[in-house]
Amino acid sequence: MILFGATAEFGRYFYEYSTLAKATRVGTRYLTSAAVNSTEDTNAKNLVVYGNIAGTGNPVINGLTPANISVTRSGGTTSLPQTVTIQVVNFKYEPMLNLGTLTHNSTFSLNIDIKPSVTMRYLLTQPAI
Repeated sequence: MILFGATAEFGRYFYEYSTLAKATRVGTRYLTSAAVNSTEDTNAKNLVVYGNIAGTGNPVINGLTPANISVTRSGGTTSLPQTVTIQVVNFKYEPMLNLGTLTHNSTFSLNIDIKPSVTMRYLLTQPAI
């Protein structure tokens, strides 16, 4: 039973991680050709969390909110960056079998940070001359 439980937990963790990694990739790809402004950042965060820029429907992973998504641009200038990075922050995987609750020990928890990050080159960047 322990082996079965461990396998199920690993499968759930891998599912959540790969889902978030794919979602951050989609959001980053969206921002690579979008204008640099807060509206586009909000659209990208909604795309990562809900799968659409309107921010409607259920999150792709339960408990995920736009506050868990960080958008960072680097290099170049503020209006024309070289790269765009989207990262999931402050999001923890919560196992089905929480050993801390079962043993009545709040310090023993199997909650693990899930923080995939994707960086892509900003496509509207002019090549160096």
